[in-house]
Amino acid sequence: MYANHLKKAADHLIEILLEAGSVPYSDFYDETEETHRELAKDLGMSLKAFERAGGEALIDQAAASLADQGYVKIIQLDEDLPDGEPDYEIELLEQGRAMLAAGKKPAFHDLDL
Repeated sequence: MYANHLKKAADHLIEILLEAGSVPYSDFYDETEETHRELAKDLGMSLKAFERAGGEALIDQAAASLADQGYVKIIQLDEDLPDGEPDYEIELLEQGRAMLAAGKKPAFHDLDL
């Protein structure tokens, strides 16, 4: 995964979190074609480029990176995703909100998965 794709995913996620405060990962990954295409569009990517870049896993990896940097907290939920993995809530921390308000931008690096 390339850093620029993770940044797009994180920017989209942050936009949602600044308004809603939290969002379940299942909002981005429910194994429907409609949600898949909508996320590609929301990230400003063609469907082909989105799939080559990692698809919904971009949000998953962006959330993990934001958590590592102190912007968000990841909370495991009792529900499962369609693939059997547990769903989780991504919650914007007050510290994260303050860092964003101060202009501190999260950093991303290319990942070998």
